[in-house]
Amino acid sequence: MRVAFKRTADEQLEKLPPNIRERILSKIYFYASQPEPLSFAKRLFGYNAYRFRIGNDYRAICEVDAGTLYVLLIVKREGAYRDL
Repeated sequence: MRVAFKRTADEQLEKLPPNIRERILSKIYFYASQPEPLSFAKRLFGYNAYRFRIGNDYRAICEVDAGTLYVLLIVKREGAYRDL
């Protein structure tokens, strides 16, 4: 599955330390390379989006459309659902 980052997700990644950014990117590409990437995600109730857990602290909010995983947000777990 192809991966595309929305501008907001790119900006959020740029603000993170390099080691955390690399861990997040590695995990997102791992999920996308799996035969059933959504089996690792939880659907967000009331939205057409999914949440991927990245370690204990971060979440990637994504949409899937036409074989592409769109990363909408990269957020800390505490505030992951506030800005939806």
